[in-house]
Amino acid sequence: MITTAIDSNILIDILFNDQEFAADSAAALTSSSMQGAVVICSVVIAEVAGYFPQAEAAQKFFSGIDAGITALDTKGAISAGQIWRHRSQKDRTRILPDYIVAAHAVEFADRLLTRDAGFTRMKVPGLVVVSPESLLA
Repeated sequence: MITTAIDSNILIDILFNDQEFAADSAAALTSSSMQGAVVICSVVIAEVAGYFPQAEAAQKFFSGIDAGITALDTKGAISAGQIWRHRSQKDRTRILPDYIVAAHAVEFADRLLTRDAGFTRMKVPGLVVVSPESLLA
């Protein structure tokens, strides 16, 4: 069984029924569920929830997704902060929440499902990044 962490762009594709990405993102999410467990970081919840006019609508959306919602513990959060500090001296394009999502995927999952190729360039130890396209190929 494979555990997959889901990045916010996958859920946003589905939420807005994005013409270019929604079908593949939804299929990749379904495939991930069939292969094992799906987990979502609390940071991803916050990022996606910001698109809803009311909290109740966000609750309804997330309740329709078969996923465990987890947060990093202190050790994982410190690790994310340290990696961000080290990497941000070289790459100012990545923000701390990206490192929290990456650290969450390392701690709670076997891989991170995202369309953001930048996660690969972050070089977070232990992070395995898959895109919907690669997962469905």
